[in-house]
Amino acid sequence: MKVIFVISESHLWKPKLLEELYANSGKSYEIDSVFITDFKSYKVKFRRHVKRYYYLLGIKQFIIQGLFSLYCAVYNKIDKYFNFRKTYSVEMVCRKKCIKYYKVKDINDESVLRNLKQLKPDLIINLGNQIYSEELLNIPKYGCINKHCSLLPAYQGVYPVWWALLNNEKEIGVTVYFMNREIDKGEVILQKKIEVLSQDSFFSLYDKCFGLSCQIIMETIEKIKSGEFEHVLTNYHPSYFSYPSKRDSELFFKASKKIK
Repeated sequence: MKVIFVISESHLWKPKLLEELYANSGKSYEIDSVFITDFKSYKVKFRRHVKRYYYLLGIKQFIIQGLFSLYCAVYNKIDKYFNFRKTYSVEMVCRKKCIKYYKVKDINDESVLRNLKQLKPDLIINLGNQIYSEELLNIPKYGCINKHCSLLPAYQGVYPVWWALLNNEKEIGVTVYFMNREIDKGEVILQKKIEVLSQDSFFSLYDKCFGLSCQIIMETIEKIKSGEFEHVLTNYHPSYFSYPSKRDSELFFKASKKIK
C-alpha cells in the first residue's frame, strides 16, 4: 500500500514515530513521501501562538521548550552539512532515511493538491494540524486517516491529554479514524485505552500515546488493506476542547498538575 504522511513539524514525539513507522514499512505499506507543514499554523499570528503555549506549558516549561526549539532549529540546519546521528525534526528523519519530502505552508493549496494527485496515494495518514478540504479527502484510494490522542468522541480538538489531566480522567487513549470535513468526528477504525496514573504528567502521557501510535497505525493499515474492519461504536460522551485560556492554565497548575 502506497502511503503518504502529512506531518506538522515538531522536535517532540513525531520524529521518533516516523522513524518507527519507516522501520516497519515494506511488508504492508511503503512510505512514498512526507508532506511537512509548520508547527505554527500559517493562519495564526506569532503573538497569539506564543500566548497559547505559555498558557499550555506554564512559564518554566515554556522557557525550556522554547530554548530547546531554538537548539533543534539550529541543529537541523547544521545537520545538512555534518549529518549528525540524532534526529530532532521530521525533516531530519526524512533526510537520513532518504524519504522524499515536501515542505508546504497549506496542505490544501492548489499546487500541493496537484502534486498529491500525481503521486496517487492509496492512503494519506495525517499527523498534522490542518483541516482538510473535500478535494484533498477524496484524493487517496482508501481515504485519509488521522491519529488522535483521546478516546473519541471524548476530547475532540486540541491537546486532549492536557484537558484529560485537568479533568482528573482515569484513562485516555489513542484513536485512529477516517477523516471528514468535521474536526475529529470521522468514523472510528481502531481505539486503544491507556491508564492514567497518579504520577503521570502531560509529557509522560504523550510518551505513552506516541508509544502506542506506531502499533495502532500499522494495525489500521492492515485492516484497511484487508477490508476487514467495522466502524467502532464507543460510549464516550462527546466533548470538544480548544487551547487553554489563562484561567484554564491557572486551574491546571493550582491543582498541582504536572507538565513534565
